[in-house]
Amino acid sequence: MTQVLVSINPDIPEPDLSQLRLFHDRVVALAGTRLVKGGQSNINASLRLEAGKDLARQVVLPPEEQVAQFLMAFRFFYMKSEMTHFPRIVNLVSRYAAPPAPEVFRSIKARWEHSCSVQLRINGKPISSGKLIDLWFNAHYFHGEQAKREQLDGMNALLSHDLSKFMLLDAVYNASEIVRGFHAGIGALFVPIGTEI
Repeated sequence: MTQVLVSINPDIPEPDLSQLRLFHDRVVALAGTRLVKGGQSNINASLRLEAGKDLARQVVLPPEEQVAQFLMAFRFFYMKSEMTHFPRIVNLVSRYAAPPAPEVFRSIKARWEHSCSVQLRINGKPISSGKLIDLWFNAHYFHGEQAKREQLDGMNALLSHDLSKFMLLDAVYNASEIVRGFHAGIGALFVPIGTEI
């Protein structure tokens, strides 16, 4: 992985600094979830197709309590209405880059977008990780929207409940690694020197 050094002006005014502190607190909470601790997501899926046989699936998922805890911590970076929505935080930090480095911040946001938009086709129908996140968040974990519930049920019938949830967790875990990597790079801006982040 290529590392790029960008200088950030440490004289960040209080409203923005408060937002970065909130980002820090939420990244710490995300890192403290059972699914993220230890650096392993504990999720796995394998598919095997043999001539003359049905598609064999094997999916390993963590306990539902760990999934819910992880998604609850992650939603603060994903939901556009949140102060710590990841693209909003990247934009905020980019304003203090000296000299400006727009290509670096565009690249970070592109990695984020890609992690939430991986797409595959099943029976000719496109299914993106972003769509799965939207459906699971709005039909199951955080809201009970009926239309989203019907779409999620249809998606689960096509993929299987466990494979659908695996794809959700895989996308969210990959996106959370981008958030945590960015946080590690900017941590000195909003925590006292010597604080472990």
